[in-house]
Amino acid sequence: MGRLFSLIIVLAIAGGGAWMFMHQAQTAGGGAGSPASTADLVGVKRDLMNIARAERSYQAMHTTFGSIADLHSSGELTIDQAGRGPYAYALDSTPTGFRVTATYTGPEGANVPRTISIDETMHISQE
Repeated sequence: MGRLFSLIIVLAIAGGGAWMFMHQAQTAGGGAGSPASTADLVGVKRDLMNIARAERSYQAMHTTFGSIADLHSSGELTIDQAGRGPYAYALDSTPTGFRVTATYTGPEGANVPRTISIDETMHISQE
């Protein structure tokens, strides 16, 4: 009787752990919905961070912010893509700051952020 009770307890704990894992896996993508969308979102955020770091480095060397073409030609930016998956990148700079924006260009109805951006403070925001 004791072994049966122990087996029931172990199965209940394993079932609860599996449920928690599945729940976390579904919500970890930030609403992305699919593994591919989640991978795209992680890659986009990483690319935005790389572009922002390159922009800050470029500004330190040239005392002004540059375009994506400037970042490539100076060697500060090494990614050779204008976007990732269904996102397209754009860089807007002013004399006092910059904003790199990834805009969703994929099919309507997808449960993903429409824009993800980062500015000179290295703060990522998404809408």
